[in-house]
Amino acid sequence: MFLLNTKCRTKTAALVATFLLSVPLSGVVAESRSAHQLLIAVKKKAPPPRTPAKQIYELSQREETSDCLSASGVAAYVVSAAGSNRGLLLRNVERGFATSVGMQSGDVLLSVNSRVVQSGQDADRILQSSSTGRARIVFVHPSESGLQLYNTEVNLPKFSAASATPHIVLSTQTSPMSGQKNTVAESMPAYEKYMIELINHDRGLSGRAAIQSNAALTAMARAYASDLAARGFFGHVDPDGNDPQARAKSHGISHGVFENIAFQGGSESGYRQLQMMDNIMMSEPPNQVNHRSNILDPNHATVGVGVIRAANGRLYAVEEFSHESP
Repeated sequence: MFLLNTKCRTKTAALVATFLLSVPLSGVVAESRSAHQLLIAVKKKAPPPRTPAKQIYELSQREETSDCLSASGVAAYVVSAAGSNRGLLLRNVERGFATSVGMQSGDVLLSVNSRVVQSGQDADRILQSSSTGRARIVFVHPSESGLQLYNTEVNLPKFSAASATPHIVLSTQTSPMSGQKNTVAESMPAYEKYMIELINHDRGLSGRAAIQSNAALTAMARAYASDLAARGFFGHVDPDGNDPQARAKSHGISHGVFENIAFQGGSESGYRQLQMMDNIMMSEPPNQVNHRSNILDPNHATVGVGVIRAANGRLYAVEEFSHESP
C-alpha cells in the first residue's frame, strides 16, 4: 500500500498513514524483640507468581474488520486441554453486535452456527447468510484462571449491504509520488457510489445522519482525481497553486468544501482498495481535524466522490464535503 502524508490547507484534512517486568520479591528477615530474648524469624521465600501458559497464538499479522461484528482481529488458534481450535482474535471491539453478545478485545471468536471463523470476511459471510435470524456464537475469554468458554444463541440484527466485505488494516510506509505523468485509464461511478456507502456506514456507526451525493461536488472530485492521476502529483494544492476552495469556485461552488484524498496500489480489487483507504482514514485519532473528522462531521449535508484508476494501476479517490447543498 502506498499512502502520502499531506498537510492540511484551509478546511482540508491530510491523510496520515499509521505504521502502527515483573520482579519477584526476595526473602524477608523479620526481627521481634522482647525483654528476655532476641528472636530472628526468617520467612520462607515466596514462590514467584505462576505465569499462565500461553494459550492463544496469532497466525497472521493481517488484521481484518468485520462490519457485522463492529470489531477487527487476526486469525489465531487456541490451545486448551480439550485440544486446539482456530478462530478470530479480536484486537479492537467497538460498540455493536460483538459487544451485545459479550465479546471484548482479547477474546477469540471460534465459530458462528458451528462454522469456524478465522477472518472478518468469514464472520460477515456467515452472519449475513443466516436464514433463521438467529446465530449460535462460541468464543473464549482469557482470564487469570484460564480460558472461559462461552456458548450462546442470539437474535441477529439486520445487517446492511455495506457489511458484505470487511475492511483490511495493513501496516504501511508512506511513499511520495515520483512525479511521473500517468495516463488516466478509467473512471468508475460504481466505485464512487460504493465509497459513499462506506462514508454513510461510518457515519451510521457513530450516530451521524447519512449525507447525500451532490452533482457539483461529484464533478469537482472527479476532475481532481483525474488531475492527480494524469499529472502524477499528490496534495491538496495542485501544481498551478489552486487549493480546494479555488477549485470549488471554478466549479461554481460558493460554499466551503472539506477535502479528503487518497491513492492505493496493489493487486486487490477496487472495492477492497477503497475499503483500505476508508479504514485507514477512520483509524485516525478522534477529536482532531483529519480525514475521520471530515467523514463524521455532523454539519456536513452533501458529499461528492471521484474515483479514478490510472494506467499504472493506482486507484485515486477524492472526497469533497460541504455543509451546504451547492
